[in-house]
Amino acid sequence: MKSKKAGAPIAIVLLIVATLVLVSFTTFIFLTRQQNAHEIIYIGRISEEVYAKENLINFYIQEILDKSSKNANAIQEVLDNFNSELNKYRGLNGDYLISELGQLSGQLNVDNFKLEDNKVSVSFKIKIDTKVLKDDKKLMSASYIYTKTFESFV
Repeated sequence: MKSKKAGAPIAIVLLIVATLVLVSFTTFIFLTRQQNAHEIIYIGRISEEVYAKENLINFYIQEILDKSSKNANAIQEVLDNFNSELNKYRGLNGDYLISELGQLSGQLNVDNFKLEDNKVSVSFKIKIDTKVLKDDKKLMSASYIYTKTFESFV
């Protein structure tokens, strides 16, 4: 009597073929989706840079306002002091150390400043532009515009 051992090699061959198909398909998907992973990393990096720059800009503007409103009696005095403090953030070549601070000089007018209850407030509209470069080619860019009101005690 013959035993039925012919079924075992077919099952093993099918298992090996299915494994090879699965590995090939997975490798193909991984290699084609790798581009999307880089884009997600770049988007995360851009948003991190924008928020870090926003915090830095807000810190310096608040610092300038605090220094300029100390012992000030009138809005014009705060405005003049603010302009004077802002100019301290220029480098030797005349550019601002943080380029976005240059946007403030065009917004310095008496209408933007308010003095109430020993508190001075001012609102600025600020635009932050950033980009991701790879091999000196621009891959992505982002532009973020926000308006913020800063307050300080006189």
